[in-house]
Amino acid sequence: MTVEVKPYKRKGVVKKGCWLVSIYFKLPNGKMHRARELCRLSSKSGAKDWGDDREKELYKKLTAPKPALIGPKLGEYWPMYVLHCKGERQKPATLENKRWYWNRWLSKLGDLHLSEITNAEVSKLRTAMIQRSASTVNNVVYALTGCLECAMAHGLIASMPFKVERLERKKKARGFFTPAQLDMLLGHATKEDRVMILLGSHGGLRAGEICGLNKADVNLAEDFLTVRRTVRRKVVGTPKNGHEREVALSATLKAELTAYMAEHPEGERVLADVSVAMLGRWLRECCIRAGLPPTSETHLLRHSFVTNLGAAKGAPRVIMDLAGHQDLDVTLGYMHMHRNAARETVRLLDGFGSSLAVPEGASIN
Repeated sequence: MTVEVKPYKRKGVVKKGCWLVSIYFKLPNGKMHRARELCRLSSKSGAKDWGDDREKELYKKLTAPKPALIGPKLGEYWPMYVLHCKGERQKPATLENKRWYWNRWLSKLGDLHLSEITNAEVSKLRTAMIQRSASTVNNVVYALTGCLECAMAHGLIASMPFKVERLERKKKARGFFTPAQLDMLLGHATKEDRVMILLGSHGGLRAGEICGLNKADVNLAEDFLTVRRTVRRKVVGTPKNGHEREVALSATLKAELTAYMAEHPEGERVLADVSVAMLGRWLRECCIRAGLPPTSETHLLRHSFVTNLGAAKGAPRVIMDLAGHQDLDVTLGYMHMHRNAARETVRLLDGFGSSLAVPEGASIN
């Protein structure tokens, strides 16, 4: 520790009865602290004594343990976090998911102060979600992490009180409907089923996009529809990537939409008062009637759209735009091996080397 006392000068002129006290000392973390302060005493020795006392005072203040920040209770802070998310212009579907995470799971931690949400508490939460998929568990923990990171930014807690590894997500093997299977579905479908199946398999719309499709978005005169919105849990939002897209209408889809909208002129939606869960039930019942393995995964229709387009030698870039993907790798992940595509591709080999064929009866030297 060092204290230096010098006469204070201003514009080159020494000010009487005013001293510049320089204080230097090293903190326990190894960093050097420096401070300069004015002391208005008549004598230099008095200023030195004042500097020694000031040095001890500063050292004690800087090395004193800081009081732990426990923060408010999670239940008290969560509404503030949701307001923060709204201010960040997060999508309505994202806000609705966080509302669901809170009501279903995170409210169990509502009486804990933010700093009390430790690894042990998060492990208990994940254990309570043992029947849920790894993706759902990870999403709930991500929402909790985002809340605590926001609290850190607001100065309510000093650090993240927990750190858990995300659960490994087992990639689910998805299938698709072949053209023949789609024909079987359509042959056993109601009028509403047919619209849903064709919007998914011929238009590539997600389930929420089917629910949110308005009649005004369908341009029958120019053979295209515009995907502008999605509806999930009765919340209207933008499509998954945040951008609207145009999808060309196949002749089959155009004919089905023309007939269906003519029979149901009321309302603004193509399929009125439907939900994602309802579409899943429709598909499952339709599969049962058609003698196909029952499934409520309407997303398989979208996989069928991409796969069957790829089998028809559609350009990957065009398929990517029609599907509303922003990355070609995502589109390729939707393209499954199609037997007909494999057969057609292998048949291309029949034209190779045909001039080298050996005439019948000739010998090979």
